Amino acid sequence: MFGSHNTYNLTVAGSSHTVNTFFIGETTPTGGCPYTNLSNTDSFNIAGAGSSNLQNLTWYNSVGYSSGYGLTKMPGGGNSNHVGWQNLSSSIACAWTKLLTQSYFLQSFEGLKVHLATHYTPPADVAYDHGAVILEQTGGASTIVDPPAITYAKTAAGLTAQLVLVNLIGSIATQSGTETASLSVQVVSIQDLNLSTNASSEFFVPPMILNLSTPYPGAWSTFIAGAPTLFSAGSSCYSPVTISAPYSCLNPPPGVLVYLRAPLAAVKIRLIVANVALTLS
Repeated sequence: MFGSHNTYNLTVAGSSHTVNTFFIGETTPTGGCPYTNLSNTDSFNIAGAGSSNLQNLTWYNSVGYSSGYGLTKMPGGGNSNHVGWQNLSSSIACAWTKLLTQSYFLQSFEGLKVHLATHYTPPADVAYDHGAVILEQTGGASTIVDPPAITYAKTAAGLTAQLVLVNLIGSIATQSGTETASLSVQVVSIQDLNLSTNASSEFFVPPMILNLSTPYPGAWSTFIAGAPTLFSAGSSCYSPVTISAPYSCLNPPPGVLVYLRAPLAAVKIRLIVANVALTLS
């Protein structure tokens, strides 16, 4: 029961029934559920008939108050009918909560690639892709040489994760030559989003899916496979275009973007998106 100052009237008849009733307490859709200890304004009236019936009553609050489970005889129901009650302090979904089978947080990211063509090393690309520095030599596999800022920790509630993603802003024309290029970087804005499976905050229905659009899926797949605690389900690759041998989804032709999908095994996620403006001179 949501709201406040509710009176619950119930007459239990028959035999061997169990009824569970929850008093939540809330004010507005932005107040959260339960709202403080508002549920203590709710009351009940119960009368019982028949035999072996149990009515469980639970009052929810968000102030840290919990009590043990109590049991007493149900009025009018004889010795075999009982009422149980308890107070719990934990979050619970509100009546207006809408749960979707899939939730998406969409953000388009730009990257930076430098092609190295020297006389003393094989030709290679050094790329900044979704916060990771990736090296790809001609004819070889791509490798993450500096991983993205993705960390996780184990807590009593479950796994928590933090992802820092960098979005590069600005149209940089292709430049080539032997001169030294100057790259100016300026942080424009930072978005900080905290998500949890706890319905009392901005929440998500697990698992949260990390979708990467990248020309370096092999490097990312290896990185994800190396973090089985956070990415317990691994990753899957999808190409929007047909890729023919000797190429594959994890080793696409140069310049082809594919999609890598990796579920996060976390109950709480902090997502930090840094929007960075680039200029090249």
